[in-house]
Amino acid sequence: MEELYSPSKSCARAATRFGIALTSILLVTCGITYFIGKFAPQLSLLSSASLYFAAMPIGYLIVRKLPKPQFDVGRMKFSWFLASFCICLTLTVAGNIIGTGVSALLSSILGFPVSNPVDTAIAGTETFEILALFVLLPAVFEELFFRKVIIDRMAQYGNATAVIFSAIVFALFHGNFSQLFYALFVGLLLGYVYLKTRNIVYPILLHGLINFFGSIVALWASNAIVSENTLSFILASLHMLLYFAALICGIVLLVYFLVKLRRSRVSIRPQSAAFFNLGMIPFYICVLALFTISVIALSA
Repeated sequence: MEELYSPSKSCARAATRFGIALTSILLVTCGITYFIGKFAPQLSLLSSASLYFAAMPIGYLIVRKLPKPQFDVGRMKFSWFLASFCICLTLTVAGNIIGTGVSALLSSILGFPVSNPVDTAIAGTETFEILALFVLLPAVFEELFFRKVIIDRMAQYGNATAVIFSAIVFALFHGNFSQLFYALFVGLLLGYVYLKTRNIVYPILLHGLINFFGSIVALWASNAIVSENTLSFILASLHMLLYFAALICGIVLLVYFLVKLRRSRVSIRPQSAAFFNLGMIPFYICVLALFTISVIALSA
């Protein structure tokens, strides 16, 4: 796909608008969460859903008038979709390992354990709630905003700029070290998939599958593997074998992809104006506050 570059000032203006939108999304979500937690704690599920049904629509309204070229929607072969899923799985595991290592390092420096906010949130949550709040809603709304809305409007400043900008703000948006690295890695791949197909269905499906296997299936397998039920144990063992097979395939495919990308000599350097502008400053400040709060609040 041909790279299209516009002046850095135009790129900075677009990124500034996105910075304002992202900051607004974070502030609205935090405000609603605080209000519900203080005055209506029994409606805690609404605070989780507010990100998708209140904050993100506001963010979209802020950036919707940014110019975007028209693209033809393409299709992905099932074999390539399966390969993308295996690579996603590999990137998720790699990111989890790094995130766990960073959390352990922080724990040793700070003198208290830093837990994973996802594990804390999922613990004791009903399966239906996990499916809605941790699988379906994030896959649909996050991909629509971070992939379609952002990449459609930033691609005119370079494909690399669009994909990397989308992945970095997506990772920072999670607001904690446990999710930071795998969100970054997976965000890069999902951005690439969307850039190549211009079909948001594929990133949504990949995002949903990764979240599904990382939450509901992982919880079921961890319980089944220690279960006295023979059938559950066999199914959990089969799941582990398939998981490791997909992981190995993902590693091989990822290496192949990176070698091919290197040989293509396509520029992957983004425009710095996308990251260093006045609009992104409040977003970075909010993210820094979220990371600090997550370390302190989840230390137990």
